[in-house]
Amino acid sequence: MSVAWFECNVFDSFIKDLQLSKFAVFKDMNDNFKLEIDIKKKKLYWFSLEEDINENISKSEGYERIDLDDRDNILNAFIAYPKWW
Repeated sequence: MSVAWFECNVFDSFIKDLQLSKFAVFKDMNDNFKLEIDIKKKKLYWFSLEEDINENISKSEGYERIDLDDRDNILNAFIAYPKWW
């Protein structure tokens, strides 16, 4: 099982960019997970890469259409997430 670590500034920048309807990227420090939201193009892209203890790799990714309501729901979830910084 992989663990994803995110830098505090990436978390904060993602929220700020979503609030401003800019292209927003949320990715972990090892580039094994990425969430991109482009509200102007109405696109959400996600990517996940996981390696097990036997070095087998699973990769998944996808695109979805997104609207302002979807963006607001994602934004509110990130804002509500407890931060220690």
